[in-house]
Amino acid sequence: MKRISVKKWYRAILFLLLFSLLAGCQQSDAGSQAGSVQITPTDQIHEESMTLLEQVEYTFVPDAERASVELYTSALIADDGQMGWDSGDQWVLLMRQGEQEFLLYDEYVQYGEVQFWISSLNTNGIESPETEDLDHHIYVMVTTSVGFTMYYYGWNGDESCFQKSVLLNPETQWNTVHSNKYNLFGAHTFDKETPSEVTPDFVVEEEQTYHFAAEVVKYGNDALYVKVTDAGDSILSIGDELYVGVANSYDDYPLGCTVEVVYNSEAIVDDYGIGHTTSVSKVQ
Repeated sequence: MKRISVKKWYRAILFLLLFSLLAGCQQSDAGSQAGSVQITPTDQIHEESMTLLEQVEYTFVPDAERASVELYTSALIADDGQMGWDSGDQWVLLMRQGEQEFLLYDEYVQYGEVQFWISSLNTNGIESPETEDLDHHIYVMVTTSVGFTMYYYGWNGDESCFQKSVLLNPETQWNTVHSNKYNLFGAHTFDKETPSEVTPDFVVEEEQTYHFAAEVVKYGNDALYVKVTDAGDSILSIGDELYVGVANSYDDYPLGCTVEVVYNSEAIVDDYGIGHTTSVSKVQ
């Protein structure tokens, strides 16, 4: 019986490992393509009543006018020039190429926001590449108090469309603290000649303060998620769950502790939370 040398065994094992890796990559790529969605031009975009947050011009098509990538939100601008952020708003991201419009993202985002990046990749390593030599991509990150998802949009110049897929969406997400580019809970001021009115779900009209007690359930986005245990003189009911903003560290409010929440007549109260709280203090 002929003996097989150690070197040959090593080469055989190395070959099997490389084959397994290549097979795994092919399966992964196939799964990514299978889960992708083709985005074609549409005439169903209605952004006229929304607020334009950001607009970027970029060349996707050679020898054509630059495309416009635009990000909108349903939050409107108040008379004082500040954004009237609600606890949740509709977000729309679109791309205009000539007379064509591509709706990339159109979803309601609660306690979060949408950001995007445009990137060109020189996949073939061409020296001094032209527009047609590059691969053009848009990356979109959606963050909420619960989790985050990153979407990938690849431009297909041959078919004049985008291929959308989920690039990152960790499983079992429970709570996420994230930075805010658009400063959702602060005074983000815009210049506008004709300010729009903001109509919240409920506005406390009387100039006074209101109190209620609640149990801290979880954390998220510089806010406490609480369950009302004593409605006090507020418009809430026992058992209601909502977010309340806090300025202090979460360490001051352990999970399960009871807090007293005070909000004034300027607070916007809806089904998701209180936009501005006067104070949150630990009771026990």
